[in-house]
Amino acid sequence: MVKKIKDIKILRSAHDPAMFKFQSTDSLSVVKETVGQKRAVEAIQFAVRIKNKGFNLYVLGPAGYGKHSAVRQILEQEAKLQAPEWDWCYAYNFENPQSPIALPVDPGKGRQLKQDMTNFVKDLVVTLQEAFGGEEYKELIQKLQKQYDRQQGREFKKLERDAESRSLTIIRNPQGWTVAPVKDGKVLNDRMFKKLSKKEQLVFENEMLDIKHKLEDFIGSDPDLAKSLREDEKNLQAKFARIAIKPIIDGLKKKYNNNQKLEDYFDAVLLDIAENAGLLIQLSAPQEEEAISEGVALPLDPLMRYQINLLVDHGCGKDVPIIYEDNPTYSNLIGRVEYSSQYGTLVTNFSLIKSGALHRANGGYLILDMVQLISNQLSWEGLKRALYAEEIKIESMEKALGLLNTVSLEPEPIPLNIKIVLVGDRMLYYLASELDPQFAELFKVAADFEEEMPRTRQNINVFAKLIGTIAKKEKLLPLRKDAVARVLDESVRDVSDSTKLSTHMRKVTDLLCEANFIAEEDGRRIIRADDIEKALDKQEYRISRVRDELYEQIKRNVLMIDTKGSAVGQINGLTVMQIGSLVLGCPTKITATSRMGDGDIVSIQREVELSGPFHSKGVLIMTGYFTGNYLVDDSLSFDASIVFEQTYGEVDGDSASLAEACVLISSLGNIPIKQDIALTGSITQHGEVQAIGGVNQKIEGFYDICVQKGLTGSQGVMIPESNVQHLMLREDVAKAIAKGEFSLYSVKTVNQAFELLSGLKAGYRNKRGEYTKASFNRIVEDKLKEYAKKAHEDNSHNKDSHKKDTH
Repeated sequence: MVKKIKDIKILRSAHDPAMFKFQSTDSLSVVKETVGQKRAVEAIQFAVRIKNKGFNLYVLGPAGYGKHSAVRQILEQEAKLQAPEWDWCYAYNFENPQSPIALPVDPGKGRQLKQDMTNFVKDLVVTLQEAFGGEEYKELIQKLQKQYDRQQGREFKKLERDAESRSLTIIRNPQGWTVAPVKDGKVLNDRMFKKLSKKEQLVFENEMLDIKHKLEDFIGSDPDLAKSLREDEKNLQAKFARIAIKPIIDGLKKKYNNNQKLEDYFDAVLLDIAENAGLLIQLSAPQEEEAISEGVALPLDPLMRYQINLLVDHGCGKDVPIIYEDNPTYSNLIGRVEYSSQYGTLVTNFSLIKSGALHRANGGYLILDMVQLISNQLSWEGLKRALYAEEIKIESMEKALGLLNTVSLEPEPIPLNIKIVLVGDRMLYYLASELDPQFAELFKVAADFEEEMPRTRQNINVFAKLIGTIAKKEKLLPLRKDAVARVLDESVRDVSDSTKLSTHMRKVTDLLCEANFIAEEDGRRIIRADDIEKALDKQEYRISRVRDELYEQIKRNVLMIDTKGSAVGQINGLTVMQIGSLVLGCPTKITATSRMGDGDIVSIQREVELSGPFHSKGVLIMTGYFTGNYLVDDSLSFDASIVFEQTYGEVDGDSASLAEACVLISSLGNIPIKQDIALTGSITQHGEVQAIGGVNQKIEGFYDICVQKGLTGSQGVMIPESNVQHLMLREDVAKAIAKGEFSLYSVKTVNQAFELLSGLKAGYRNKRGEYTKASFNRIVEDKLKEYAKKAHEDNSHNKDSHKKDTH
């Protein structure tokens, strides 16, 4: 039975401000928990607290439902129960400069270590200069030099005595050393030597050759002596450097005790200083840098090797880090090694290593947007690799892809202990689960955010407190209780269900901000219901240009929509369009033609590929309804075509199948149907009317058109009975219906809908299996029987003609 709905409480189940005990939101307590998301909150808490590998979290749901704020709120609560693990530093590797070492430091002490090493470097040269400038060091150096000189003198005297015993002498000239013969106490020159007898000359020549060989051996032994002297001097320098620096190093080791890796580093610093003490005290002289190859370690001032690159600094924070990375590129996530241009070549060193989000969130939580993450394919792969390996390995993208083999730094990987929280929509979650097997292994917990919550008295009160909390958080004016009631009304409209409240907090926040602006512009110190109403009107007005142009076209009959009278094979179906955030309900003329044929029902939209799959499904379901409702013992002998007139885009959804069924019945039975009643609903093959979406917008859309063309009192909309619970109409529409200026009907079957449209009864089948007389079903079936009879006659005639032809 068709039901006419006039109860204002059903049409618009508005909230009565009198239900609230408060006068304004100023008196309401702040809501700290996440409202309406019990399932999601429990999932987040579980993921945060479980420590097993792979239990990272994916938070799924549409944008604007408070996913980020809920996650951060829970993480902050959990972070207070934990302490950060380590500060991380990179330091020079004295054994392998290409692989800087990673140093863990107690949280908050990283910057102290950096400052301590900076002060250490400042004092180092002065300390060494004082050590090497002391009398003891100078005396020991002089002693070494004297020992060297004495040993060199003894060797030379020995050689000189050997030469004298052979009547020879060793002479030093500008060209070096030479050996000359001596006779009668005189050194012989060439002229005097030639006057000697051949025998004497031969003896001298042999003796001089032997002494020259010994002289060459002596001169050759001098670098060895010098080298030995340098080694002795270096050992002495190392000894004095260790004596001078070891107390400082011991102080650092004591300050950072219980950290073996840091103690090993301090020992390596001391050893390196001892080995390079001589170089360190000559730092005031400018150093000439050699040409270098691209990518290799940048030559450092020797003192810079003892500095610290502070990678992760927890400062004075007592909680574990919670990091949100809004641009998760590969380098922003994993870290990077930067380069400096030197003589046209790119060079680097350990001080140019930069941290990524994984480093900063290590020991805590990292929040990432799934859309941003997967838009950087290398980031997604790098994140998975780090989670599997449980370490952060900094390497360039080119090297990770195997595209570059240039020598560069290979920093020691840092152990990774982190909880990743991905935030995204449902589609991305389902796609990742299906297409990437590793996703399910690494993100084992899903927190699915609700888009609505039950409209109970308890939830209404909590929602009112939430509105007050948002106003305080955003520093807005307080809301009067009638304004709170109006916001709640809009929340019900947003979810299109009178038994639910929307959990779309961003819309609520935006609405409050706009209402606050209006109230302040008017010089008030409180937000009223009319401020909320004005804000809603302004929101709609800003994006309603297309709607207004569409309504104007209908008013001028450019788009043909009849709101009066009756017609055959013509009906007003109701559709919705999404234009940005505006959901627009609008009537569409649907027409049908029928004739004798083979039982084909053609949707012109489908034939020209302007029909979506759900609309095509609706047409096929409607076809099933006709074959099951008429001439069940015979085939249907009619063809029909149905079209949405003056539509030039794709039509989808099955909510017009009720209207299509009714317009086809009208065409087949040549039965006029009312044009002042628009309808919406999908149907089953048995003629049952099913719920559809956008019911409020569809009713309001046809109402607006009727207002423009002139209300007659007979106009109205027909909806599925199962959609009555979803009603939350605009106040003006609800009042018009309640006053009888406009009508709203609910139906459960196709028969009920057509009875209202035609004024005829549906009838029922009698004992002979025929519909009762004067019913529209009898009219339609009689027409179909007429088509079937004529089709059988045509078939018989064709068979007889064929037999004659064959004879």
